[in-house]
Amino acid sequence: MRLASVVSRRPDVDPRAVWPKLYPELRKQALIAPGATFLAAYLADALDGLGSMQWYGAAMTLQPEQRVAPPLEEVRVEAGAYAVGLHQGAYDGLPGAWGAFVRELKASGRPLDLTRPCLEIYLDDPSATPAEELRTELCVPVTG
Repeated sequence: MRLASVVSRRPDVDPRAVWPKLYPELRKQALIAPGATFLAAYLADALDGLGSMQWYGAAMTLQPEQRVAPPLEEVRVEAGAYAVGLHQGAYDGLPGAWGAFVRELKASGRPLDLTRPCLEIYLDDPSATPAEELRTELCVPVTG
């Protein structure tokens, strides 16, 4: 999967500070296409919160013919198995949803693959969907 992304490589990144940089640049580069998916991708040393992030990207999927220019970066997410959970509700509930999902995964004993990024896939348009109805897929790479 190819993504147009604004990437922060700061270990203390606040994701809320990254997103406002994405939309204006996508519009400027005329990259927003029908059917595009918005998501967050991040690589972490451990699934124990924001402090372990190597990088965080606010992103949108790209069509095959689309190309990005700086300050956007093209991020590629390679195919592979993911454990997927669903959070329904406001985005401010995502940290708690992630915590519960990660605890469930660790308890299951399923091996995690932290060499690939975790994903938050936003299934609904927050400008057209009430906050309590927003759906977000939580995706953690696994092996096996």
